[in-house]
This record gives sequence, structure tokens and C-alpha cells, in this order.
Amino acid sequence: MGMYAYLDESGKFHDDTGFICLCGWLSSDTGWEKFRDEWQRLQSKYRIQRIHMTEFYADCLRRDWTREQADSVLTGFIDAIRNNVFCGFAVGLDGRYFRAKHENAGRKSVNPALFAVEQMLIAMQQACVRQIGPNSVPLIQLHFDEDGDDSIKCYRLISQLRRKRPEIARLIGSITFADDKWFPALQAADILANLTNRYWRDILAKGRDTPPPPMLERLLTAPEPNVGIMWPTKYWNAEEIDREWNRLKDVSY
Repeated sequence: MGMYAYLDESGKFHDDTGFICLCGWLSSDTGWEKFRDEWQRLQSKYRIQRIHMTEFYADCLRRDWTREQADSVLTGFIDAIRNNVFCGFAVGLDGRYFRAKHENAGRKSVNPALFAVEQMLIAMQQACVRQIGPNSVPLIQLHFDEDGDDSIKCYRLISQLRRKRPEIARLIGSITFADDKWFPALQAADILANLTNRYWRDILAKGRDTPPPPMLERLLTAPEPNVGIMWPTKYWNAEEIDREWNRLKDVSY
């Protein structure tokens, strides 16, 4: 059974704040086929060529849709993900604090983006172990949204991780970049990354007790108990980095 991951990073790996938000979905061929059929049916129903969250609500306004109508449409696409895709993942990291913490410990070459990608792949491996057992974990085919020079940087980043972490390299079957206009699974990754990034930034501004917005909460909720999405997610803010420092201080990136 092949497993295919579609990932998106909301913002850039090195934005002005140093904040990293990497999200993705993992599923088998069968799951992605069912997802694609349902997604394309919704695209045809609403005459939407693609979902891109930075443009979605503005596009809905141009159609004279109310916010309630727009949310109803988005809910349909979210349910297409929840009903068919095996598992979702999110890794958030205060990259600036992560780097500064290591520099203060005398290690100036640590790359927070490598850590974020490694954590994502470890979470995917653990999900496969739970689903199909430790002796049959398949290679994971990675797909990213194509974005010019950023795609080259992303490939170099993962190639560097494969050299430094042979145990991670053995998980990766291929690395592919594609236009999300033609790949609904990348649009699904964009929804997850956008909603998660906004929520985690709210936590940075307002505190950890901030509840997730309704759309993200629905996206994170499995349609039935123990069916559908399992949700290994990790937000490495300064507090979490300090708590795990004894384990993190020796990472070699």
C-alpha cells in the first residue's frame, strides 16, 4: 500500500517572525481517489476552480455570497477531507526562539526548518505504524505546492535532512512539486495550513486558552470515533521548547 502526503507551509520557512507552520495530509491511493471524486463534485456544483484560503473569502464576496454562505461552501470541502483522508498533521515552531536557544548553548548552525520537517515525517511514520503495523510501513511520497525558487529551497532542505538522518531518508519514496490548481490534495493542505497558522498566531497573541475557530475545529474532528482523522499535532512555542530542552539541545542540524 502506497502512502501519499500533500504538504503546505503557511508563510515561508524563514518569515520575518521566524514562525514555521508546516501542515499536511497523508492517505492511500484509495483514500485520495475517493477524496478527489468528492472534491471535484463540489467544484462543479459551486463552479470553483480551486480553493486557496488567502483568496477564498474575497472570491465569495465577488459572487455576492454572505459570510454564512461562504462558510457553508467551505464546510463541504472540509467534510470531503474529513470523510476520506487517513490522517492530518501540523507542526508549528517558534524558529527564532529555537535558533536563539541553541546559539546561547554554543551551537550556531541549527536550522529550525530541518527540525520542523523531521517532526512532520516522524509523526507520519508513527501514524502508519498505528494503522498497518511496525513491520509494513510503506514509503511516503511527498508532494509540495510548486512555488519557483521556494521549491528549490524546499528540495534542498529535505535533501539535507535525508543526508543527516538516514532513518528519515528511508521513509521518503519521492519528492514532487506540483501546481495546486490541478491537485485538489494540495488545496486541502492549503486549507489546513492557513487555518492552523492563523490559530497558532492567535495563541501567540492571546494565550494558549484561545479556542480554535469553528472551521478549524471541524477540520480537526473525526467524523466518527476512531474513524478518519487521527491528529498528531505539535506546536513548539518557547514554553514547549524550554520544557523539552534536555531532549532538543543535542539535535544536530
